[in-house]
Amino acid sequence: MNTKKISVILMAVAFFIVAIVSGIDVLTIRDVNVTYALSEQTDANAIQSALDQTIGKNWLFLSEEEVKDTLKGNHYLEVLSVDKQFPNVINVQIKERREVYYTEYDGQTYVTDENGFVLKQGLPSGRQREKIQLFLGDGILLTKVNPGEYIKTDNDKLLSLVFEIAMSVNLTDCIESIYIERALGYEDEYDVVFKAYTGVELRILKVLQSGQEKATNAFKAYDEKLTDYQKFSGEILSLLTDDGKFMVNYNGVNVMTIEKQEG
Repeated sequence: MNTKKISVILMAVAFFIVAIVSGIDVLTIRDVNVTYALSEQTDANAIQSALDQTIGKNWLFLSEEEVKDTLKGNHYLEVLSVDKQFPNVINVQIKERREVYYTEYDGQTYVTDENGFVLKQGLPSGRQREKIQLFLGDGILLTKVNPGEYIKTDNDKLLSLVFEIAMSVNLTDCIESIYIERALGYEDEYDVVFKAYTGVELRILKVLQSGQEKATNAFKAYDEKLTDYQKFSGEILSLLTDDGKFMVNYNGVNVMTIEKQEG
């Protein structure tokens, strides 16, 4: 009787072990499917090879961070999503970061994407006109610039706002540089100056107050109100008046006034 019980127990244990081994085998990653948004110059095969390092690992316990770590050394690649498809497939979506800004820090030049993510130390690649030089005046101080990280300042909120404004007005290749300066006579307000390749400067006064709208108005005036000759020099000022009107001036002359929308 005891021998029979032992046999049953051993069979149950064996069945349990086989089930575990079979489960592990089923959950072993077999394939990594990648969706790319890359430039023509980027080698997708190299990216696929790096991600294929996850093949053979356990699907159940593989984390998103482990997948991202396979591309950690390539700062130009951003992993947008990692989706685990039962039972043994990983789907990965990747976008290539684009060089947008370059700035000076501690005697070195650094290149970042549109959000201030540092791509590399050194000069920008490709056409210089497609990159924007970022100058920080006395109102904001760079504190940390490392490739593979977002640049840090003593006023990250302000810098993020400037990046958001720049993206919203779609600067493409018309802007040579951006200056961030403390507003004259104010401790906690800032002006942002966009210098166009044509020569004119677009100054957004007190950018923390409706800066998005002011920038949109400034570029609208640049595109629609200025002649080609005027675009070669002078200054566009975009501001909000005390009575709640957006105003854009060119060399001291009003060229556009817009009522502020409530709500």
